[in-house]
Amino acid sequence: MANAAAPDDDWVKLLPITVETEAAAEKVLSDFVPSDRGAVSGINHNGVYTLSGDLFGNGGIYAVIGDQMTVTICQWRAESWKAVLSLDAGIGQPHPGRLCDLAGEGPECTKPFWMVNLQGQRLLVIASDEGRGGQSFYAVMFDAKGQNIVAASRSVAFAPMVKDNYLITREESRWGDWSTTHFCQIQEGRLVERKTWGVQRRPWLCWAARSDETVFRIMRDQRLKRSDWLIYPGELVRGALEMLTVRENQQPWARLSCRRTGPRHEFPDDAQEEELAYLFEKFTGLPRELYPTEPEFVVEKNFEHRFRVKVTDSKEAIELLSTSRSR
Repeated sequence: MANAAAPDDDWVKLLPITVETEAAAEKVLSDFVPSDRGAVSGINHNGVYTLSGDLFGNGGIYAVIGDQMTVTICQWRAESWKAVLSLDAGIGQPHPGRLCDLAGEGPECTKPFWMVNLQGQRLLVIASDEGRGGQSFYAVMFDAKGQNIVAASRSVAFAPMVKDNYLITREESRWGDWSTTHFCQIQEGRLVERKTWGVQRRPWLCWAARSDETVFRIMRDQRLKRSDWLIYPGELVRGALEMLTVRENQQPWARLSCRRTGPRHEFPDDAQEEELAYLFEKFTGLPRELYPTEPEFVVEKNFEHRFRVKVTDSKEAIELLSTSRSR
């Protein structure tokens, strides 16, 4: 878990409006009736997916269309559609017109692009082709006229969403051995990363505790470059502590034990996710309902009544992580 720099806004680039761009947009939107509602989407009569309406909340009527390389934003002016902005939607061969289908990520993810509202600012989310690291998405913030990019953020294998006034995006490795979830907000017209939650799977460093107890070893990163704290799910194997201390400049910070208070059958097989959601809330200060996990996992709200938590090793850890203290 760390506080890092703002997300890279170079994922999506502006392209010049050419005669070819204008002609293609005019052809796709020929006889397309504009809507003055907030956002209306669907396949138009020319067979092209179109998002239209007062998309940016400025009273203007816009339409978003896409092909294999670009996304074009058009504005309804003087009884006709005019291309006002063209985007290179990503790296390589993005295909925003392709319908993606990510089970569990919500109905919007079956669309090539859609709008989200972050702190009163409307962002356009674009789905690109699925690469080796998974489906990529781009959340793009424009100026009030929808004609310039203010900021953008990329998300891999996870559709950007807005919850509790945070834009939530994620990065994942192509092998699935690490992921980082970013929680961003708008500050002074930019997307600013407020919190991050990273997961790196290193099972060879740990061994499991008893079935009725989950143990976490928490180390403090002395360099404070990648993260503030590192959480290892289990007791560290012999030699691991020395390796982490000497080679990776980490220092022991806390041992946290979560012991189940009820019968084993009352706890799901992935009960460790409950403990991690608890730690997520303590470390980030965000609601545990925002804990990034699989869609089918439901974060229980009565964790403190179902687990007995014991924290040792440092006074700071005891104050921060004990159930008697909320952040």
